[in-house]
Amino acid sequence: MMKNKKDNKIIFALTVGISTMMALNTGITAYAESEDAVADANTPNETVEQNVEAPASEVQESAQQVVEQVQETTEAVDTAASSAEEMMTQMSETVTPDDGGTIASPAVENLAEEVAQAQEDQLVENIQEASETVEEVSTQVEEAAVYDTTANEAAVETVEAVNEVVTTADNMAGLVEDTNAKADELVETIENTDDKDVARDTYTELETLVAQTQETVDQQQAYIDEMTQQYDDAKQALLEAEAKYEEAVNAAEGNVEEAENALANAQETVENIESALEEAQNKLDYEKAAADAINNATLKCDWASQRAYLKLLVVNYIIPQMEVEMIDPDTVVVDRPDSFDTQDYNYYSFTYTDSQGNEVTRFFNYDRADKKLSKNRYSNLGTSEQIVVYEKSQDEIEANNHLFDYYDGASFTRNELTSMANSGQLDVFVYEDADNNKTYWVREELNAAIERGDVVQTPDGYVFTQENEELAGTVVTEVVQAANSKVRGGEYIIDTSNAPDLETFLANADATADQYQALSSVVTDTKEAVESAQDEVDELKGAIGTLKNKHGNPVLKAVDALGVNDVATYLGIEVTQDQADVLNNMTVRETIAYLDAMLAGANAKVEEATATLNTLNEKLDEIALSLTGDEAIVADAIPGTEAPSAETAGTEVVIEEVAVPMAADVIAEDVIPATPAAPSDEAVAVAMTAIAPSDETLTADNMAVADAETAAQEVTIDQAALEMIAMTPVTETSVIGDAQLIGGATTIEDGEAILAAGIEMPQIEDLNSIEAAIEETQTAQAQISDTVVPRAPKIIDDEASAKTAFPTTQNTQKKDLFWWWLLILAGAIAGSRDVSEKVKRVNER
Repeated sequence: MMKNKKDNKIIFALTVGISTMMALNTGITAYAESEDAVADANTPNETVEQNVEAPASEVQESAQQVVEQVQETTEAVDTAASSAEEMMTQMSETVTPDDGGTIASPAVENLAEEVAQAQEDQLVENIQEASETVEEVSTQVEEAAVYDTTANEAAVETVEAVNEVVTTADNMAGLVEDTNAKADELVETIENTDDKDVARDTYTELETLVAQTQETVDQQQAYIDEMTQQYDDAKQALLEAEAKYEEAVNAAEGNVEEAENALANAQETVENIESALEEAQNKLDYEKAAADAINNATLKCDWASQRAYLKLLVVNYIIPQMEVEMIDPDTVVVDRPDSFDTQDYNYYSFTYTDSQGNEVTRFFNYDRADKKLSKNRYSNLGTSEQIVVYEKSQDEIEANNHLFDYYDGASFTRNELTSMANSGQLDVFVYEDADNNKTYWVREELNAAIERGDVVQTPDGYVFTQENEELAGTVVTEVVQAANSKVRGGEYIIDTSNAPDLETFLANADATADQYQALSSVVTDTKEAVESAQDEVDELKGAIGTLKNKHGNPVLKAVDALGVNDVATYLGIEVTQDQADVLNNMTVRETIAYLDAMLAGANAKVEEATATLNTLNEKLDEIALSLTGDEAIVADAIPGTEAPSAETAGTEVVIEEVAVPMAADVIAEDVIPATPAAPSDEAVAVAMTAIAPSDETLTADNMAVADAETAAQEVTIDQAALEMIAMTPVTETSVIGDAQLIGGATTIEDGEAILAAGIEMPQIEDLNSIEAAIEETQTAQAQISDTVVPRAPKIIDDEASAKTAFPTTQNTQKKDLFWWWLLILAGAIAGSRDVSEKVKRVNER
């Protein structure tokens, strides 16, 4: 029986698991696949050739979609480049670092730097280059589609070739296994029989069996070699096409990535400009609002009007300038605390929160621009509409507070208050101890300290004497009110009568803000254009990804075209779902490793089958030596053994070989006949020993066997000659091939004479009865196997090819026995049993 294919699948599964799954770092459990699964894997090649076209057309369609997307992407990128160019033009014409007030100018300067950086980075040029890069993708993808087709065709050839090799190797292994099993039976018969004729007949059957198997194996080996070469060529073509495909796709993906990076950089640049512009616009708009508030105020020589203007100016202009940040004017709390003298001690408090979250309070006051100093602080206050704004210190505020504390409960008339103020009684002094604590004194407190001797007046001011050890040397200074005012020569903040920066700010804030606001649209357009181009590049990237998915693994697609659901089924192994997913997602090289493993497994089977057959041939030679001592026979049976020379052996015995077709899907018993085959219409006639003519006259009573030389000569007996033998009397001269049979005696060289007298020639009726007996023996013929021996699938084009691809051995047992009976009778008529035995030995070869 032919060995179950499950064993074969186990071998392949183990081979694959060792050679490839280790590279995948994935465990694999191999087991025998069912016969049905094997049958599915042996789908004829026509199916592969028909089904592989569909994936190829899908790739072509995907490639066309990529080309169309390239066009759309290029248009989008070109639009982005045009928008960027327009943006840069307007930016260059509009943005000036000096634009804006104190609040906005840093933001405007930052915007100018971003624009300059974009020019340096060649924003527009990079986007234009990205467009050119995208255009190249079309050519690269079209090349990839061509290589895809080539790879798919080569993949089909690799899978087909491997299938042919594996199937043929299975056939060879099964054939040799069956032959070996049958040979064991025949050898056992030979070894256990005592009948020399049975032994020799069985040897003849064994010799024929081995010869036919050897012929088939040789043809199968040649076919395997052919398919292996086809596999190697196709594999090389596949790997080259796959490499070029990957090179083209990688180049396309590289171009897309390059364009993607260029647009990403462009997007970042545009976003930086947009962010800087928004900051500049916000601050310019803030300044515009401040300018509008100030410009809308009416400044005139009126204390109420001037107080209102002071508040607007401080909140909208002075505080933001001092903080260098936007302070929401609506959040500033303005207060006017009580002033003790209602003149020099006047001030306004402004409380707000800065950008750091700190609450800040500042103190401001104003004078009319034309105010003059006077001994009477309540006179010469000025008549100008314009004002001078200055900040008051914390000491000034504390001095006012101290006056209220010191004179708490006292009341003064206007004249008394004016007199006290002008005489210096309302002057306040301050000193600071070692712990940085300040103490404020009114004039009366200072005079009292002088009288106590604690303080002394010096040219540099008032100083604590040694009488006060803790404060000795401490300076006592006067707190001058309105110290920062213009009339006192202080560092005032602004004189509205002469404030060019303020005038510029108020005059330009509106226009500048409007100009920068106009830039928003072109920046927004550019940003949207770049984003749109990026979206199209993403679409292009996705289209290339689809193309790659359609390409997939050409080998796996070829396997799929065989009608196999997954690779595990094709390989005949059982795996987990995760492992199946790994197999179904192998790369081309990983799949090639599987095919190489399958091919190696098939070659291992071939080597094993060949070794088994060689061993069988050696056994055949040993049996031949044991059955005969005739070196001439053994020389032909055993290569390397010399036959006797012509001088001693006579004419060489020649056996012509009959070609054995390649094994097909036939029953093994038809391949290995139970009985030796007789010459057929396609075979050369059986070679026999020729009996040379002798000088002596041969008679029926005195027949001698031929000598060694005449015994070695070749004679061919055809069907017509044998029929003549059956009809010719013994005493008449009869011709069998080149031999003459003459009634009478023949002298043989060794002098031995064998009488043929008494041998009766069978008549036609007797021969017919022999044929009938032969028919009965057919029922007892040996059965080898009912298993169909599969073969590598071949496409049958015509009847002649069909005969070659699927040969059959005709059941000629009846005819074979008939011919052997005639040969034996011919030997008897010739008068020599030894001659008949030699004929048998020759034909047994």
